[in-house]
Amino acid sequence: MNEGSILTAMLACGPTSKAGDAVRAILVEQLQEIRRNESGAIRSLDPEFLHDFRVAVRRTRVAVGEMHSVLAADAVARFRPELSWLGKFTGPARDLDVLALTLPGRMAGLSPDVRRRLQPLVRRLDLELTSEHRQLSASLEGPRYRKLMDSWSEYLHAEPHPESEAWRPPEAAAEPIEVAAARWIDRARRRVLDRGDAITAESPLKALHQLRLECKKLRYLLEFFRALFDVEGQIRGLKRLQNTLGVLNDYRVQRRLLKRLALDAGIVRKSRGAGKRALRPLLKQLKTGVALERAQFSERFSRFRTTV
Repeated sequence: MNEGSILTAMLACGPTSKAGDAVRAILVEQLQEIRRNESGAIRSLDPEFLHDFRVAVRRTRVAVGEMHSVLAADAVARFRPELSWLGKFTGPARDLDVLALTLPGRMAGLSPDVRRRLQPLVRRLDLELTSEHRQLSASLEGPRYRKLMDSWSEYLHAEPHPESEAWRPPEAAAEPIEVAAARWIDRARRRVLDRGDAITAESPLKALHQLRLECKKLRYLLEFFRALFDVEGQIRGLKRLQNTLGVLNDYRVQRRLLKRLALDAGIVRKSRGAGKRALRPLLKQLKTGVALERAQFSERFSRFRTTV
């Protein structure tokens, strides 16, 4: 995401600007970022295009979800489900991209015999990656996506119409952005602190995943409004915490993918065998990684707390 353009937009708006105008400016920035990465994602030029595309979509969803009170209610009801669809159908390709990038390094330390036995899994991953990116490209070139982007752009660039029920801005849209943003950030921060305080050594990875989602929402809000508040320390602390939570989520997803790919590739059967033994070192690496990252969580969460 081009954070500098967001900063420029917020400085242009100013702390006393109307909240509705500022939020629209932020959403226009996200739309432009989606458009910048669209072609690269469709053509699978580099995994980073899809990554940046998804980040812009997530930022858009967070902005609509957290700041919906300043947007026309009918517009939120219309676009929120479609933006959710956009985020979900791009997920599988990204998960496979990450696994494809990390798997060679994980396999490098294994014995030649184990690597040979895992080759059907590698080939299966390549096939699924190609298939998933084809489906992704078809969706991004399809009518539903095009209609969403065109109608979303039309809404964001249209002048608000007080007499139109569909696009009537609520009273909250006239509130100073500095006041509204402080409230949104405080609400998101409380959710992060409450969830983080509840994490223990016995908490399932799903609980850490939910905290990760709340951290993303807070991070995006802080970055949206960094021109209005002194939040750089919070952003740095949040980034460190997110690194740990992100790696934990990657390990959780990769463990599931490896088991499924091994089964689909036929190298793992219900009965014990060489294929199952070949997969075991990869799963052990992930288990060890989870333990190491979990050991860092308390320290990183505590450091983030000191920045609040």
